[in-house]
Amino acid sequence: MADLLGRYAPEPGDLERIAETAAGWAVSPEAKVAVKVWAVEVLKRCRERVGWVAESWDDIVETVALDATPGIESRMRKSWKTRS
Repeated sequence: MADLLGRYAPEPGDLERIAETAAGWAVSPEAKVAVKVWAVEVLKRCRERVGWVAESWDDIVETVALDATPGIESRMRKSWKTRS
């Protein structure tokens, strides 16, 4: 989905629903590591197109960082930088 969002622009309502679902998976304690990683990647693609994602980005990344595995920590250092 993250790759697809880089090549395709869904309707705003659809993109909003995608972002809502991805945000839920990203911060869910029950979600597997791979699900969290790809959910945040989807949100990263939505940041420029969905206002609340850009506003919540720092909080989302901080929440994911609370119980981050080494894989998530690596991804955070490489591509999930907080906004400046």
